[in-house]
Amino acid sequence: MNSTMVPVCLLIVSLLSWSAPVFSQDVPSGDTSLDKLKAFDSVFASGFTVSGTIQAPEIMSLVTFESIQATRNWKLTLAGERVGYVMTVTKHEAPRYRPDDADAEGNMRFIIRNKEWGYWGSDLSGRHYEDRVFMLSAGGKMTEIGTMYNSSLFGPKEMNLLRKVVLLSLGRFFSEHIDKIKQEEKGPDQRISIDALGSKDEGLSGRWRLELDPAAAWMVRRAEFYSDAFPDRKLAEMRNSGTTWFGSRCIPTAAEINYLGALDGEESRRLPFGPHRLTFSKLAETFDDELYELCRKTVSANRNESLTVHDNRVDPITITEPNRPSPVEVPKAEIPPERIPGRSFLWLYINLTTILALVMIIVVRRRMHKKEDL
Repeated sequence: MNSTMVPVCLLIVSLLSWSAPVFSQDVPSGDTSLDKLKAFDSVFASGFTVSGTIQAPEIMSLVTFESIQATRNWKLTLAGERVGYVMTVTKHEAPRYRPDDADAEGNMRFIIRNKEWGYWGSDLSGRHYEDRVFMLSAGGKMTEIGTMYNSSLFGPKEMNLLRKVVLLSLGRFFSEHIDKIKQEEKGPDQRISIDALGSKDEGLSGRWRLELDPAAAWMVRRAEFYSDAFPDRKLAEMRNSGTTWFGSRCIPTAAEINYLGALDGEESRRLPFGPHRLTFSKLAETFDDELYELCRKTVSANRNESLTVHDNRVDPITITEPNRPSPVEVPKAEIPPERIPGRSFLWLYINLTTILALVMIIVVRRRMHKKEDL
């Protein structure tokens, strides 16, 4: 063979190997796609802070799961197992008046989650909710009547759906859900499609279909999960778009995710925790200690007098109001005599005794006068 033909042949073989799909039972060890995912996920796990907006359904009725769309600003910080986030509502749809849910005066009560804090630490994890309470009249008049403050406490490892929604929408942290890549195929735009065995949550094993974007620091662009129990039904779906670099880290500009089902279709719209649409506006390559401490204090050391705490760390769950002021006891001497227990009976006894004594005196005197007359 001509010596000049050897490099050409090698080049052709190399191009064919890149463009041809790769099907294998076990992808060889080494610098594989899973290794790349783990490497870039570890970069993010070392510490970052990200913010943006999120649009999601807000449940109006726990019976019908009727919901409205609410938009919130959010900010999340993460370093290893330490995670904190805060979300604040900026706008929401007006709820639909439902006569069956109205009270005797024709007003329908509903709640909007105005603000939420999430915290994960070595001591515990949990969330704190600030819910605004409204009354809606049949004529459409909406009146705010109060605010509810609730905290839910769990163990340090408890997972939260909103936390998963944000992190997976970034196209990151999928590697911790993958056990083994079973099939890999290179596609258009140099992206890579993989089928992998893994899990979505603890105890829910199945199969992931992912589309990786090596040009965007191996970001996951699309993801679908199918469980072993329902292999033909999507139990999670995510897709993102856009590319923004912050130093060595790359994130999308927008994403949509349904952590409990498919993104499209009538079934997804009926889910109480349905599709979420996110935008990403800013990322810092450092952990936000101030935000994290705020989340910790708000969740685990809240001093609001109206706070109700739901402690899920014990069985059965305890519900307490730790900051409610104790009722003030009025000193006994300051209680009006007529309100002291037994005092009214004592006064009645004294009065009756006095009257009887007077009657006896009168009777005795009359008898003495009669004897004198005789």
